[in-house]
Amino acid sequence: MTLDYLCIGHVCQDIVPEGYALGGSASYSSIAAHFLGKKTGILTSFSDDFSFLSSFQNITIHNKKTSQTTVFENVYHPTHRTQYIFNRAADITANDLPVEWKNVPLVHLGPIADEVDFSLIKSFSPATIIAATPQGWLRQWDEKTRKISPKIFDWNKLKGIDILILSDEDILGYEALFPSIIEQIPIVVLTRGFKSASVFKDGQQLDFPVYPTNVVDPTGAGDTFATGFLVKYLSTKNITQAMSYGHVVASFCIESKGLEGLKNLDKVEERYQKYLNSLPS
Repeated sequence: MTLDYLCIGHVCQDIVPEGYALGGSASYSSIAAHFLGKKTGILTSFSDDFSFLSSFQNITIHNKKTSQTTVFENVYHPTHRTQYIFNRAADITANDLPVEWKNVPLVHLGPIADEVDFSLIKSFSPATIIAATPQGWLRQWDEKTRKISPKIFDWNKLKGIDILILSDEDILGYEALFPSIIEQIPIVVLTRGFKSASVFKDGQQLDFPVYPTNVVDPTGAGDTFATGFLVKYLSTKNITQAMSYGHVVASFCIESKGLEGLKNLDKVEERYQKYLNSLPS
């Protein structure tokens, strides 16, 4: 199958009071891209115990079979969260990439547990846009307690990335390196939770406010923002339109549980036009 949008990273299961919930950047991004009309695929790794295959209707999955599915737990505190990882699926490398996917127009590298090998950056055709949400490359964990903490990261490993989308939490401790990051990567998008997001391109910084909406569940908002940005940038190559669409797509994610709101593309388009009209001329 010819794809428009390829996600690479672990799908995972998050521990919640009711049992498990679907997690992972590749999960949210692929489902969002599919709802937004893209032919979507995932290169991932999970075992037979993965409970959420039915969530990926009409999404092409290439699974590197392994003995366990990645499992996270998020413990929320008043000002922060503590994360734990209890299981981890297999690493994903260039050798796992199907040959027929090497010419996909856009690739979204979305590691959650340092599972996406950097060899994949150079595994696609020159015309492919390579984007990354790097959170999973910035994590390490204690083998005994399974608690996740930040790790030292060599940003030079991202050479060859066209678009980097990261949060203000991702760059904590790396603020001094941020100028060199935006010099190395053609387009860098920095999100700040419910505050404005910024895009850095050609030595310029442009800021875009979030779309105001009632927050019900922010889970997956960052991933769906990235997907909205990338989907629109793929079709227009226009930064203003891509940032606007990213904010609008994220708003549908946070105002309810799940991504069902994105199925109504007329409402997505209506909100997108409203956002564009609200921007200073």
